Amino acid sequence: MLTGKRAFEGKSQLSVASAILDKEPEPLNKTQPLTPPALERIVSKCLSKDPEERWQSARDLASELRWIREGGTVQPAVTPAVAPRKRRELLLVAGLAVTSLLAIVFAVLFWRAATSPARPIVAEITPPPNTRFSFVGPSSGVPAVAPDGHALSFCALDEAGKSKLWVHTLDSGTAHSLAGTEGAGSPFWSPDSRSLGFFAEGALKTIDSSGGPAFTVAPVPLEGQGSWGRDGTILFTCYDRAGFCRVAASGGNPAQVLTVDTSKTVGWAGPTFLPDGRHFLFWAGFGDPAFQGTYFASLDGKEKRLLVQDTAGPAFASGFLLDIRAGALMAQSLDPIRGQLNGDPLPVVRSVGTGFNSALFDTSQNGILVYEPSNLSAKRLLWFDRAGKNLSAVSEAGDYYDLRLSPDGRKLAVNAGYPPGGTNSEIWVDEFARSVHMRLTIDPDTDHGIPVWSPDGTRIAFGALQGKARRGIYLKAANGAGGEELILPVEDSTMQVWPTSWSRDGGFILYTHGNISLSTADIWVLPIAGDRKPRLFIKAPGPAYDGQFSPNGRWVAYSSRESGRDEVYVAPFNAKTLGPVEATSAGGGKWLISANGGTVPRWRGDGKEIFFLSPSSHLMAVPVAENGNSLEVGPAQVLFRASVMNASFAPYDVASDGTKFIINSQGEYNNPLTLLVNWTALLKKK
Repeated sequence: MLTGKRAFEGKSQLSVASAILDKEPEPLNKTQPLTPPALERIVSKCLSKDPEERWQSARDLASELRWIREGGTVQPAVTPAVAPRKRRELLLVAGLAVTSLLAIVFAVLFWRAATSPARPIVAEITPPPNTRFSFVGPSSGVPAVAPDGHALSFCALDEAGKSKLWVHTLDSGTAHSLAGTEGAGSPFWSPDSRSLGFFAEGALKTIDSSGGPAFTVAPVPLEGQGSWGRDGTILFTCYDRAGFCRVAASGGNPAQVLTVDTSKTVGWAGPTFLPDGRHFLFWAGFGDPAFQGTYFASLDGKEKRLLVQDTAGPAFASGFLLDIRAGALMAQSLDPIRGQLNGDPLPVVRSVGTGFNSALFDTSQNGILVYEPSNLSAKRLLWFDRAGKNLSAVSEAGDYYDLRLSPDGRKLAVNAGYPPGGTNSEIWVDEFARSVHMRLTIDPDTDHGIPVWSPDGTRIAFGALQGKARRGIYLKAANGAGGEELILPVEDSTMQVWPTSWSRDGGFILYTHGNISLSTADIWVLPIAGDRKPRLFIKAPGPAYDGQFSPNGRWVAYSSRESGRDEVYVAPFNAKTLGPVEATSAGGGKWLISANGGTVPRWRGDGKEIFFLSPSSHLMAVPVAENGNSLEVGPAQVLFRASVMNASFAPYDVASDGTKFIINSQGEYNNPLTLLVNWTALLKKK
């Protein structure tokens, strides 16, 4: 109004946004020499980069403008070069500007007083027809809201279990899929809300949200999460490099930005750019609890500090840090430049779902929040027959993870979040005949996971994965008597170990050593008797894990990513040499069991069938038969699609006769997403 031009100019929205962040507007007196100094001071204060330096209320600003209009300022001396007529015109313009600004301020004050405060609006978003949401596991991701709030993107699986990106336009309520995004996961938006980034086929890609060809930005071996900065930089989790990397959206070679200390945390996720484009938020966890939570960091690597412990998320919008604390979505005022929290955290939503390394929510910059309600109540331990018929429930709904049947099939060992929704788990034992649910471990400060029964059913081995107790493999009596015996401590703090199988003769425990996310996992053998010296058994080009002894102890089924995707293999086992034996030339030393991806192998009690989960969560069965030192593998049979809890290492087990399966069943994610408009209005009620 005073100068006849914008304070910040640019050739595009991105360049204007950059000018707002980094440049100062031209002083008023350069274009309007007769501008009252007090008025220039007011405008300068309104445009301050620091929110604390601006006017704190419209009423204060109105008072200053009124003072100028009433003559409370000294006019600058007029140079002879300025004609009287010109001086009168400039004074008139300045006076009209002050009056107009004052009118605007009073209009704002009147509007605030005359209208009701913005009310939160709640709606639901259902998955497209013949699809289901995919928020946990491979080819999944947190629902992503466009920065301008006009649309939502998510991953959905079709009836064949294939993933694709969808865009749901909020104003029309319609959704369309994006061709060329098959197998996509972890979508995120560009700053102008026109394009999407995602991970698929071992690469980071982008695509226009209205459709078109996908563009490969850079190879990324392991799917992660990303954030798209205003200057065209994409920041993403690079699990193969143990940290975060940056790359230009136009393509190029990723550069390391930050390295995570894997001796303290073995999981990290959720890079989120802050408005200045130089700082970001991320989450780290699954290690020492003292280092788990939401972090504030800078692209130049000079800043990295923990903001809040024991969280999941995070995101930044409307001046608030949003993250999950004790299962609830909380908002706390955050200075995004200094990385300083202000005030107390306030609850936004009492219960929000979480996935592996993620919290199932996202928000725009204009007050739109989308989230998946907590799915804890959806986890059930259910029996199914080979046709997928639900036979019965084992226990009440709970926060379950890994489970194993006892050798006689009469009991179940399972680790469950304690308290529900927390970061740690305890081991429980269920006795089916008496409907007894007994807590085996009692240490809420340690994460206990992946229970494995001894062949006689009297003891249970399990891993201490994080927390105060020393990491390693422990033994405890299955009836709860006595203490816990540490049989294999972790010497390298950057690694983890957990048991996966106990040989039927009682002599050996198979365990995974390393970190699957970092592609460093190997399969080792721990003799129970004698010197208990561990021996390396399977080391593959990719991570090898979840070794399972056959009933006769001659074979080990396991998962490996050596081909670029997870597949199920079988290798021979020789107890005398504690390593793979030479197979026939036809076998080649190992046998591929799955044909198109697979994980979580399990043997039938007689060793004549191997079960596993396909990438689309179908339970598969493969007949196998011994032929001397070789193995004959039959064609795979699809049994049924299992709604398994993907964020676990042992989400199901099979009865000895292979006729039924107990599954940690996850909700179908066909429950609607919750859309919350004007979520900040909820904070004013607190």
